[in-house]
Amino acid sequence: MSNNYYYLLTNLLTEEEKRVITSIVQHIEDNSGKVGIQQIADENYVSTAFIMKLCKRLGFDGYSELFYYLALQNSTNPHATDPQKEALQQLIDNYDDEKAQVFCEMLDSFTEIGTPENDNSPF
Repeated sequence: MSNNYYYLLTNLLTEEEKRVITSIVQHIEDNSGKVGIQQIADENYVSTAFIMKLCKRLGFDGYSELFYYLALQNSTNPHATDPQKEALQQLIDNYDDEKAQVFCEMLDSFTEIGTPENDNSPF
C-alpha cells in the first residue's frame, strides 16, 4: 500500500475501518475491477451500514465515491504500472547511439523536404 494512505490509516481510523480501507485498496491494486460493498463487508466481518458510515465520516457520499477516490489515488501512484511508461522505459533501456543517429538523419531529411524554401515540397 502506498504512503498516500499512511496518514489516513494511522490517524483517523479504528482498526476495523483500517481493515476495510486496506481491503478495498488491495482489490484495486490487484486489478479486480469494482468490488461491491457487500463483498468488502463479508470479507471484513462488518455490515454494509458500517462501511456506509465510514464513507460518510470520511466525507464521501457513499461507497462508490470512496472506491473511485481510492482507485484514482492508486492510479496516480508512481509505482503503479503504466503501459506507456513501460514502453518508454524499454525504449530508453534499449537506446543505441547508432540508431539514434540514423533516426536524426532521417528526421533532418524529412524536415528538408517539407520546408517552404524547397520547391519539391508536397504541400
